[in-house]
Amino acid sequence: MCGLAGIWSNNILKTDDIKISLNKMSKSIKHRGPDSQGIWVDGSCGLGFAHQRLSIIDLSDAGNQPMVSNSGRYVLAFNGEIYNHMDLRYSIRKKNIDFSWRGSSDTETLLACIELFGLKETLNLCAGMFAFALWDKEEKTLFLVRDRFGEKPLYFGNFINNNYGDSNGIHSSLFFASEISAIKEVLDSTLEINTKALEGFLDFGYIPSNMSIFKGINQLPPGFLLGIKSSKNGFCPSSILKPIKWWNFAKPDQPNMYKHKNNENNLLQNLENKLIKSVVQQSVADVKLASFLSGGIDSSLITTLLSNNLSRKVNSFTITFPDDSDNFNEGPIASQTAKILNTNHTEVPITDSDVQELIPNLSSIYSEPFADSSQVPTHLICREASKSGIKVALTGDGGDELFGGYNRHLMIPLILKYTSYMSYEVRQKISKGILLLPFSHNSLARNKVQKLSNALISKGNIVDLYESLVTKNESLLSQEILDLPNNRFFKSEYIRSLFNNLSDFDNLEKILMADINSYLPGDILTKVDRASMAVGFETRAPFLDHNVATFAFSLSSNYKIRRKNFSKITKWCLREILKKYLPENLTNGSKSGFAMPLGKW
Repeated sequence: MCGLAGIWSNNILKTDDIKISLNKMSKSIKHRGPDSQGIWVDGSCGLGFAHQRLSIIDLSDAGNQPMVSNSGRYVLAFNGEIYNHMDLRYSIRKKNIDFSWRGSSDTETLLACIELFGLKETLNLCAGMFAFALWDKEEKTLFLVRDRFGEKPLYFGNFINNNYGDSNGIHSSLFFASEISAIKEVLDSTLEINTKALEGFLDFGYIPSNMSIFKGINQLPPGFLLGIKSSKNGFCPSSILKPIKWWNFAKPDQPNMYKHKNNENNLLQNLENKLIKSVVQQSVADVKLASFLSGGIDSSLITTLLSNNLSRKVNSFTITFPDDSDNFNEGPIASQTAKILNTNHTEVPITDSDVQELIPNLSSIYSEPFADSSQVPTHLICREASKSGIKVALTGDGGDELFGGYNRHLMIPLILKYTSYMSYEVRQKISKGILLLPFSHNSLARNKVQKLSNALISKGNIVDLYESLVTKNESLLSQEILDLPNNRFFKSEYIRSLFNNLSDFDNLEKILMADINSYLPGDILTKVDRASMAVGFETRAPFLDHNVATFAFSLSSNYKIRRKNFSKITKWCLREILKKYLPENLTNGSKSGFAMPLGKW
């Protein structure tokens, strides 16, 4: 887990000039990798990489980056982890390939596989989270690559007339980095706000994962690869190809699960086995490791599987709110779970004064607008774990998106089912009536009630229902703030694009896929990456192993949300697995995470 940055200019620059700029970029993201810094420059083509390393696998200098392949053909600046890299090394040995290893890092494994099997085949073989820049000296081509779900960030932008070269002509450079702050360090021009991105922020609370808050700086979308071939003078803007999707989340065939009970048990066991394999792979580290335990189903299951499959005692951390007696303090539940699992458990208490102290630093941590309030406790738990000597933690992120854990996963199918025959007038009356019902007076509850009311008076199709439930109520203000016309298109076009090419999926699966392609990378993974890397701390999400995700979508929706008596149970299959290890009172709770009593404060 690290930070990377790079420059590629169409002017043949002095090596020292490139290094000066790379040093500036690198220093701005030192928090992502405080253990070592590396710079590689090829002045003949105006290209340079910078890397800040957080040493997790192979703590020796043999794991430092940027790294050059054995043959010298490839140069790599890599951010992330390849969890199955030892399996890949075994595959190389099994093919009787005589390969000389310098160390035991996953970066070296990745480079070796690219050299032996090619980039695209290697990507398909890798299980992990990553964003990287790869220079192919032979083909004179730069590749920018991002992992399947967008766990690791990668920003890039092409700017004309920047700091480089002389003043005798127009020149341009490509900049890329793990965070926007690195690109800003070396631009002499004032960046303009991207109004579409700002509109997206006001609508959803985060910047959509293919753009940034600034014009000219984009994010490489999750699961995409961008190739740029060199011209005679080095970088050429016209040679930037359209990013291609190297991984498609196709719907797998679903087994016939209704023949007999044993088949259901087998499917649950298969899911558990895949989760165990993912947890075990992601627990490999040459540093101290922990698990974040919120008290909810996802983190409890990951902590349980880690505790049962690790040869040493697990360290667990949870957030508590000692001055809150409402629904936010999950410390007691997490503590019960930790006691049963016999973990080294640490509670991190948070008060309103802790939050007030952190808030002024949030803009520097996130580099662009981000409105998920759980960024605060997430950062604080990472900070406290880091202070205790931990460098890696496993999380439950991705469980909701894969197995149906959000309210909208319950509500949209229900609304579609029961309102399809209602007139608009009837739905309008029900919508108004919902607002009159008593509810908890914290801001979270009010927000959910308002969204449900809005959903009932939407057009009644899945796209409009989803839009009404994921859009912030305050988004109407964006017309005034941005001076936009009434017929805004961005929000609706963006939501509609999430449901393209999903004809093979049922309604619940369509909603899950929309979340996986928007909310997961834009909000959840952005939050966790920036909150943890701000203190040089790595988080890993076993649910987001692509084998687990593919298997999750091979299961019918009945395995995710199941009716029991007059209620419906979310994440049913995960709860069933957890029942094998924990008492039922710890497996039947509602969704929880590192939320905080913001409304009360």
